[in-house]
Amino acid sequence: MSKLTPAQKRRLARAYSRAASAELAAQRERRRYVRHMREVKEREFKRLRAIALILSLPFVLLLAIVLFVSWYVLVVRLLWNPSSVIIIP
Repeated sequence: MSKLTPAQKRRLARAYSRAASAELAAQRERRRYVRHMREVKEREFKRLRAIALILSLPFVLLLAIVLFVSWYVLVVRLLWNPSSVIIIP
């Protein structure tokens, strides 16, 4: 069985300490990277949501106009000549 001298014990303790410090630093870097990626994804999602909103507005307005015109035409035809409108039950 080998015994360690006090100097060897100190060197071994320092080596353990450096390894533990390196592990803690690596964990900190991993957490920082994950946080950074989460922020990047959040910014990208907000940007895409803004683009989708801008692209969908003209279609929503067009749909509203078409629905308004079709209901307007239906009501005018009902008021003008109720027998000309065919209502399907």
